[in-house]
Amino acid sequence: MHLRSFVACLASALLGPVSTLHAQDQSAPLFAAFRTYCLEAGADPDQVRMAVEVAGGKAHVQGASTSTPWPMTMQSWDFIAQGHRMILTIGTAQQPDGHGMVAKTTNCTIYSYGGDESASMEALRKWAGVPRDPGGSFTEFYNFRKKGAAHIPIANQAEHATEDAGDRWQLALIGKNSFQLTRTMAPPSKPSN
Repeated sequence: MHLRSFVACLASALLGPVSTLHAQDQSAPLFAAFRTYCLEAGADPDQVRMAVEVAGGKAHVQGASTSTPWPMTMQSWDFIAQGHRMILTIGTAQQPDGHGMVAKTTNCTIYSYGGDESASMEALRKWAGVPRDPGGSFTEFYNFRKKGAAHIPIANQAEHATEDAGDRWQLALIGKNSFQLTRTMAPPSKPSN
């Protein structure tokens, strides 16, 4: 009897978080799409393309610019998540970031057309885990750096612009049914003389 109780407790401990995440994703389709395409696929354009097309997404728009000073790419798909019609857009840019340095930026944006996404928006706020930047009215901005799993808030624009502090992340919540996650990777370090 003790073995059966132990197995039940172990299963509950292991599967409890999974079922909680699954239940949260069921009530928050936009957040589920965020986790699948912006986090699990790493917002990498090739990984996102494979994931969204395997899920039945249809190419919507595609474009690229190789012109200087900001070479960019953009791909977009229409897809359905838990009955909600959505558009997913992945963009990349290589932007100037100081003399002779280039920062690489990736954007993952999803817009949901249907239903109530308030649970998703709240889950996105909790995921950001940092205070909202003051000053935005319609769009909520959350700026941070990642240190392992922790999100460290970026206190001001001067800190946001520093080149040597590592990756910069920004989560923008737009209205009641859309977000954009932007990651700007620090330029490679300057060679020492």
